[in-house]
Amino acid sequence: MKKYFRIPLYTLFALFFVGLSSCSDDNNDGAAKAVLASASNLSFASQGDPCQIITVYSDATWTCDHPDWIKVEPETGTGTTDVRISVIDNLRDGTPDNPRKADVVFKGVTKASEAHVVVRQDGDLFRDVMPITIEQMNANDDESVAVIENLTAVAQYGNSFIATDGHDNVLIRTENPLADGTTFTVYSTKTFDDQNMSVLIADHFVAGGTPAALPEAIDVTGQLDAVSVADRAYVMMTGKVDGSNIIVAGKEYHGVVMAATPELGLSSLNGHMVEIFGFYAGSASPAVNIYGHVANDQGVFEVIYFQDDFEWLDPWSIAGAAGKSVETDDLNATAPALTSVKASADGTEMTAYQFIESKGYELLYDKNDNKRIYLQRNYLKFGKTGNHGGITLPPVEIPSDVEAELVFDWCPMRQGSGKIDPVHLYVKIENGSDVQQIDIPECGWESGHKLEWMRATVSLSGIKVDSSTRISISQTEWEVATANRWFLDNIKIRQVD
Repeated sequence: MKKYFRIPLYTLFALFFVGLSSCSDDNNDGAAKAVLASASNLSFASQGDPCQIITVYSDATWTCDHPDWIKVEPETGTGTTDVRISVIDNLRDGTPDNPRKADVVFKGVTKASEAHVVVRQDGDLFRDVMPITIEQMNANDDESVAVIENLTAVAQYGNSFIATDGHDNVLIRTENPLADGTTFTVYSTKTFDDQNMSVLIADHFVAGGTPAALPEAIDVTGQLDAVSVADRAYVMMTGKVDGSNIIVAGKEYHGVVMAATPELGLSSLNGHMVEIFGFYAGSASPAVNIYGHVANDQGVFEVIYFQDDFEWLDPWSIAGAAGKSVETDDLNATAPALTSVKASADGTEMTAYQFIESKGYELLYDKNDNKRIYLQRNYLKFGKTGNHGGITLPPVEIPSDVEAELVFDWCPMRQGSGKIDPVHLYVKIENGSDVQQIDIPECGWESGHKLEWMRATVSLSGIKVDSSTRISISQTEWEVATANRWFLDNIKIRQVD
């Protein structure tokens, strides 16, 4: 499909006249001191494509540089000029050659006055490309071409799947993932994910090859705080399932299941001890990321009545480029309002705010301003100076004879001066007119303290919690005008032994 990018005319003219105003009236050589083009990129098929017309704007005479396979008419002009750009067929021995790209440069008197148009022409991306191994591909540059033979599909993750050659593994993205056990050759282009790990974007597959089994899993439980394995290595860890997290006692880091095969059924293992197998997907303090594959259930570790780590907000977090203020101790990390970020949920586009409430939550705010609740990746930020907020949980049912507790992670915000926002949280439990409020102490941090998560624990002993109970986490002193900003993640209601 032909793609090119045109610059809006009002932008062109604004830039153009700024360029004119910066030039002196002397133009002894007649060469332009301001040159602009109406397009920055043009794309052509490998053969038979007609010419494309762009407009070049200048204050005097421009000339043009381009390779022989690109034709430009005219090759010089003055003022506003329509220019026809075409290409010769990209063939070698009668069949398409490799794709090619070059700049067409419309030149004035200086380098600063040049306008560049990138011209791309299709071709056979894989012509003359020799097969390589996964290991060799991992060492290659971004956007390099990769043909890899004798792969076997072993695990599916939506529009991606993992394949192995028996020694190394690779993540392949495609609209049509191959079924587990399929042997094939992949024709692809390499890119990187946000953990700087290799990903192949498949162009096409050729069936057949030598079957390969997954290599033996590497147990990373003991090295969780400093994992040292190859890209996409097959790994195993033993720990407690806590939502999408795998908690290992005594370790600062924990496993995070970023994606799971349909068969994994991690939600049914919540609160269980498991041996979980998967593919290493990078580390980002305090998480070791894996693509979950299979799990061996080792039995119930804790009974959980409600749990949420907000990982389901990831599509909205990506769409809003949300940052991680707490983990990075970054006061300027991007935190878009929940009302401003849209993504698709089951084919319906909605804001993050709407999606959270569709999950049964109620978002609390003052001054009729729901824009003061923000998105991080993947957790929530509440409040702005003079605006405060909180959240009510979805309905929860706890047996009357069970001792339970509510736990959650929270963190106050630090101001630019170093002062810690004096956030004072409370948990409110409402059963009709019976309302109980339990205060969460302020953090007590000194000025300049690094942002970090704190665990709050609230006993629900003797408190009725059923489907009509409302449990809210919020902050006191809503009427004050000071900054009382805070972050929330990892909410859980569990049985106490």
